[in-house]
Amino acid sequence: DNVRQIEDILKKEEEQRQRNEYARRLRVEGEQLQRAGRIQEAIAKYRESLRYQPDAALEKHIRELELSMVRPTPTPQPTPTPRPPEVTASINLTGSWIGRCEGQSSQYSIEIRHNGNNFTARSEYDEYSGTITGNQIRGKSKTGDDIMGAIINNNQIKITIAYKNISYNPQKCDLQRMDNLQSPKPDKDRTESQRQTYYQVNFRKQFNHERMEGPWSYEGIPLLGYQGMPAPIVWLTKCKAPNNDGICYPMQFEWDVENFTASSLYLLTDLAWWGNNLQNKVIARLTVIGVGGQAKSFDIRAGIHTAEWSGGDIKDNPPLVKIVHPQNVKYSGRRFLNKFELGKMTVTKIKMELLELPTVGGNGVMEISAITLVQ
Repeated sequence: DNVRQIEDILKKEEEQRQRNEYARRLRVEGEQLQRAGRIQEAIAKYRESLRYQPDAALEKHIRELELSMVRPTPTPQPTPTPRPPEVTASINLTGSWIGRCEGQSSQYSIEIRHNGNNFTARSEYDEYSGTITGNQIRGKSKTGDDIMGAIINNNQIKITIAYKNISYNPQKCDLQRMDNLQSPKPDKDRTESQRQTYYQVNFRKQFNHERMEGPWSYEGIPLLGYQGMPAPIVWLTKCKAPNNDGICYPMQFEWDVENFTASSLYLLTDLAWWGNNLQNKVIARLTVIGVGGQAKSFDIRAGIHTAEWSGGDIKDNPPLVKIVHPQNVKYSGRRFLNKFELGKMTVTKIKMELLELPTVGGNGVMEISAITLVQ
């Protein structure tokens, strides 16, 4: 009888393991459908998964998806800039310009080359090209964003940018010729609040995923985007991801930092195609390198510092981890914000390494949305 009882227990445990594995696979399929924008099909997969493995967090995620379908967000359309008086034929836009966009305190530099009815432009964010008709300017960025606007005069252009790869409203920006602007005050003459207190790592300079996300801050700390403009995110995995996009993603990334003295670092991440695998285990390592070879490393644990974006088990425990729901992002879901103390360190490089990942049913992915240093 005891042997039979043990066999029955082992049989039930094996059946439950199989049910859990089947539920996980259904959930992975649901995540893939959601990322492809097929929300109704994703919900069906999620619900089927719940039949085999109850999950309160997944049920909440389903309700959020259903609510988003009831109140869909209209597709943003670029707002034409009012037509100013015609400019003279002597206009020449070639030169260095400074751009400022509505709702953003930061600014960016841009170089414009104007030749007849055509123009090209380059900023630290993107490259642009297009045509000029009268005082109207139209074109596209290298990443496919539409730009349109009006030349006010030889020293001012007003444009609107309609972003292709993000759910973010068209952004109105004002360009001023750099030679026409007053020189900024030296840093010593600025107040403490005017001095630079943040350093966002620029994923545009080194990234491996085309998904762009609009700017978003948490308690005044800029995280998503870069200096008020949209920016891509970074994926880490063991080459191929389950979305079958044909890209071989790396297991680690490094970013150079321009000798920024910081006391802390904010890291915004989440996991995809991960489930609750490797809970409490060290899955990644963040290393911050400073002048003179100084270095500090921080272990990232699944279920402690980051988790599956669509319902992985994790507890809100700031500053170790804060669960946030950013705005202006293409895919809804949770992100996980960590704060790491550096003391006082002049940073020259930041490195993130993915050490371990689930591989059953496809490689798990770590998504890095933001790295921001704070003075």
